[in-house]
Amino acid sequence: MKYLVFVCLVFIQFVSFGQDNKESITHIDTLAIIDQMPLFLGGDAKLYKYLDKNLKYPIEAKKNKISGKVFVSFVIKEDGSVSRIKVLRGIGFGCDEEAIRLVQSMPKWTPGQLNGKPVRVSFNLPINFKL
Repeated sequence: MKYLVFVCLVFIQFVSFGQDNKESITHIDTLAIIDQMPLFLGGDAKLYKYLDKNLKYPIEAKKNKISGKVFVSFVIKEDGSVSRIKVLRGIGFGCDEEAIRLVQSMPKWTPGQLNGKPVRVSFNLPINFKL
């Protein structure tokens, strides 16, 4: 009986999901697959230079000799600004908060494009904390 209820719930979710997909591409909130990915002004080399220059190693992380990568997810909007910043995998000791601060303070990006029009794009970025 539990199996039947589960199957029915899954089927209802798929049916309702299929009905929502009839909207045009301009109504999709965030895209992950597009024609042209967003680009940090100056390219990847400038992005990593920006990260190195602006990263402030948290005192708590230094005290505890913490190093590693914080994986951050964010959205590059149609105007190139950054929004919806969240930590996917953190290392704590203030590093997660520093990664968020660093992404929040980024200059505008060149937005991603689909069919020649700027669109919102989900972006993941590892930020390295190394002593």
